[in-house]
Amino acid sequence: MTGTLEAHPGGTSATGRRRLRGSHATHDEAIGSASVQRYHASAMTHVDRVAFPRTVFLAWFGVSGCGAILELDTTQCQTDADCEARGLLGICDPEIGLCEPAESVDTDEIEETGTTDEIEETGAAMVDPRTMWAGEWDCIGQIQLPQTVPGAVHRYRQSFVDLATRQAPEGLAVRLCAATDLPCATPLAENIPVADGGVVEVEVSSGFDGYLEATAPNFIPMIFPLAGPIVADRLEIQRDAVLASEVIRTILLSAVDIEQQADRGIVLMGTRNCWDERAAGVQLRVDMFSGDDLTRYVYFNGELPDPNVQASDATGGTAAINVLPGFAGVQTILAATGQIISSQRMVVRPGWFTYGFAPPTP
Repeated sequence: MTGTLEAHPGGTSATGRRRLRGSHATHDEAIGSASVQRYHASAMTHVDRVAFPRTVFLAWFGVSGCGAILELDTTQCQTDADCEARGLLGICDPEIGLCEPAESVDTDEIEETGTTDEIEETGAAMVDPRTMWAGEWDCIGQIQLPQTVPGAVHRYRQSFVDLATRQAPEGLAVRLCAATDLPCATPLAENIPVADGGVVEVEVSSGFDGYLEATAPNFIPMIFPLAGPIVADRLEIQRDAVLASEVIRTILLSAVDIEQQADRGIVLMGTRNCWDERAAGVQLRVDMFSGDDLTRYVYFNGELPDPNVQASDATGGTAAINVLPGFAGVQTILAATGQIISSQRMVVRPGWFTYGFAPPTP
């Protein structure tokens, strides 16, 4: 896709990442009972940077913190040894001070499919993008659509977890929907079995480019685009899809002093560079039919959304609030040059979250 959307100004590795689960705390325990009470208060005008746990929002954008909930004045690590000393699996990302899952072959996947060669055949492992692109943005304008396999059917897995506890929400229901079915009036699959860890598996035809719809009691319903077209099995889950409660939405909106309109939705997007890493310096935009004077763009400054920041930081976190419902054209743009990184069409519904990631696209 070429040319920039006319937008209203409005205010990995070859084997993916292993999923690591945190404690079995309840949602409110995980974000702190004092914080819950505070952010329910009607007079709330800002985020309490002492009481708010730093890793909650980061989980949206693929920064796991290994499931640990720490206070804002706490840094998990400066070295890998710090992660080990805290009893956290993974390696240290010193740029944001968090322990993250180590990149390694998923042995469960090897046992299921037989060999690493078979994993590569199913698409569960990919070539390290660093061997393909010397610079983190060298792939812009160079990405090609993958070739579909006529008549083939592929398996796709995804996990859905609570944003705060990183556990599967009780009562989780997931449906598979066609990209053109805005209300999912005719689901392609429903009552999909949910395995441990909130994992679901669906079968799709080669070239499928639809979405999963996830709902659970006491959670904001979510649209999760499959980031297609799907042209091979995707059995290794690289990133959790995370659901959030109304408390979390209240915190997000209050941090940037924005009121969500009841007839509009929120798009949450984790930016990615050519190496499939979280990307700084990226802006989010929706097309002129999906945004207007009430649409606002939100970026993160470390752990929290910051109304004074105009592009993503190292966490890669972005959001568009008050997006008009329908099929929204969503782009990520390299702020320094104005180059389009990705273009997607996403389903937006009133009161729902549309949640995805934005790797470079053709």
